[in-house]
This record gives sequence, C-alpha cells and structure tokens, in this order.
Amino acid sequence: MGPLLWGAIYLAVLVWSGIEPKDIYTWFLEVLPALIGGGVLLANRRRFPLTPLVYILILIHSLILMQGGHYTYAEEPFFNWLKEVLGWPRNNYDKVGHLAQGFIPAMVAREILLRKAVVRGRGWLNFLVVCVCLAISAFYELLEWWTALLSGSGADAFLATQGYIWDTQSDMGLALLGAIMALLLLASGAVLTMNSIANGGFLLLGGFVVLVVMLFGWFGRVIGESESGSYNPQVDRSFRWAMAWFIFSEVMFFAAFFGALFYVRVLSVPDLASPDQALLWDGFKNQWPSAGPAVKDPFTPMHAWGIPAINTLLLLSSGVTVTWAHWGLIANKRQQLIIGLALIESLTIYGLVISLILLFANPLLK
Repeated sequence: MGPLLWGAIYLAVLVWSGIEPKDIYTWFLEVLPALIGGGVLLANRRRFPLTPLVYILILIHSLILMQGGHYTYAEEPFFNWLKEVLGWPRNNYDKVGHLAQGFIPAMVAREILLRKAVVRGRGWLNFLVVCVCLAISAFYELLEWWTALLSGSGADAFLATQGYIWDTQSDMGLALLGAIMALLLLASGAVLTMNSIANGGFLLLGGFVVLVVMLFGWFGRVIGESESGSYNPQVDRSFRWAMAWFIFSEVMFFAAFFGALFYVRVLSVPDLASPDQALLWDGFKNQWPSAGPAVKDPFTPMHAWGIPAINTLLLLSSGVTVTWAHWGLIANKRQQLIIGLALIESLTIYGLVISLILLFANPLLK
C-alpha cells in the first residue's frame, strides 16, 4: 500500500467519523490517539520509515478508533447485531479496540527495538515488547479514569464499561493477549517483510485475523451464556465433548511421536547400517540410541531414573493437583482451591526450568 492510498483512506474515514457523530466529545477523545499517531508518522516518514506491514496495522488501528468515535464503543452497530445474535450482555466492540491496543503496538515496538538495537536476545526483546504494550494499556485505563473524574457521567460513552465491573481488567487482558499473539504469529511475518520478501506478512496476518475472530466469538459466547444464566446441560456436554476431543488429539500426537520413534529404531537405523547404504553413510553402525549418521561422537543415553523419571512424576503430580483443586472448587472450599492452584503453578514453573536446562544442555545447540 502506497503512502497516497494510506493517507486517502485515513483522511476519508476520519472525515466520515466526524460527520454527525453520536457525541462530539466522545468522538474527539476516541479519535485523538489516531490523530497523534498520524502526526508522528508524518513527522518521521523520511527519518524513520516503518515497514509496509506496520503502516497497514497502524491504519487498521486508526480505523477502529474512528469507527468507535463515530458511534461510541457501546453503540457500534455491527457489534450491537452480534450482541443480539450471540446473546452477549453488552456490546463488545471496545474489546476489539483493546485487543488491537496490544497487538498493533507490539509490532511497532518490536520493529523499533530491533532496528535501534536496543536489546540483544530474543527473550528480552519479547519481554520488553509485552511490557510496553501492557504499559500503554494501563496508561490508557488511567486516562479513562481521569476523564471520568473530570467529566462525571458524561464520560460513560468514552469508558464503554456498560455496567461491566471487570471492564478494566478484561481490557488489559485483551491487550496482553494481542501483544503475545502478535509476537507468536506475526514475528516471522514481520521478519519476512523487513527483508522485503513479498506477501509473507500478509499471509500470516490473514491467518491471525481468522484465529482472532474464532477466539473472540467463542469466548464471547461462553461469557455471555455464563452471565445471562443460560448455562445448561447442553453447554456442559459441549464442554465435555471439547475436552474429549482435546484428549483424543493428545493421544494421536503421542501415537504419531512414538510411531515415528518406532520407525526410526526398528526400520530406519538398521537400513542405514546395511551394506546397501554404504555409499550413503559409510561406517554407520546399527546401534541404539543413535545420534544420527552425521554425528561421529559417541552418544551417551540418558538414564531412565534421572530427568525422565522426574518429568513423569511432574506429569502425574499435575494431574493429581488439578483434580484436587477442582474438587475444592466444586465443594466451595476456597483454601483448597488456592493451595491446589499454587501447587499446579509451582509444578509448571519447575517443569519449565527442567525443560530449559535440557534445551540449553543440548549439544546440537552449542
């Protein structure tokens, strides 16, 4: 997308949003970030031009803000229709805005940090990007609070809480989700775009949009059913079927994994060591475990009663603790639930540490 087309779309939607908005005060507050962002881009278009993907994402965010400014977030017509169709207790267009508030700044922050060489190492880069997005989301919530204090009840349309007591927390949660999804799903697309590889970023962006629409619709439906009191046996069965399919997918994953292991152990390794394959891998021996034909150093297998036994114990213990916590939730025993969840988190962190130790001890990474 060229700069002229970008500017034409931006100005056209801005002018449309300013024509007879539902509330001029709300319109100004909602559109102000888009105006500031457009000014910053214009001032830095030559000194620090961004990648085409980031420009398009910023334009999308601006259009979301302008749409919300014209109708107000609580009265956006398409999401009013979705509210009726899906049985939502509120108009959730503001959640789209807060999801974009995490997702799109994540891409901008990532590009700036990379190009300015602010940090070294992908871990610190991703951590700082998420922190920046959460800081922006938290500061925006503070701005909404200050606006409410200064304007009184007139700020309700700007806040778009619609009587939802967890509006602030869900807004920041969606911003966090958007930031993490951007890092996971679009990081590679941004790299392709920064290296002038055509269409890579756009393909990933399309996949991300589809995923977000599916998740947004599903979570919106579940929340709406819960808050409206329409949770019933059919919904319970659907959750149980979903969990059954999840367990089935896990079973199939392990079947494929151990099937591949069986194939390598019983068929592949003996075949590579046969005289018929001498020209391919001369000197390769039929032994197990094997480090592969290209590795000449001796391979030392891991003892079963070391890390494997610990990982198995962690897996079984996590099943016990989550079941115990679930029993506490059913019996309304808050202390049992809290202790069970704390144990689950402790086991998760310990398992993560063990996995990282194994990862960095892998000789193939050295």
